Amino acid sequence: MEQLKILAADDDPGALLFYKSLLTEAGYLVETAVEATAAIILFKESPSDLLILDVDMPSGGEAGIRYSPRYYPKRSSGRVCYGPARKGGL
Repeated sequence: MEQLKILAADDDPGALLFYKSLLTEAGYLVETAVEATAAIILFKESPSDLLILDVDMPSGGEAGIRYSPRYYPKRSSGRVCYGPARKGGL
């Protein structure tokens, strides 16, 4: 069976570590990005099955990624989950 790929984008390194640790242990392939532009580039190069997006981060957050012209053509290929909007939200 093919391993599902998840992209987590958050400006909080602790949140990214949490997502990566938990989801890797569960058997998923996890990539991370610390800002919206990097997430768009990673997703464009290799679309993920699931995006976990912080709703408020520098260079765009959830809205900056979901409505970016560079992301829009690919957005129907996977699911999106929104992360916490404030520090200490996990």
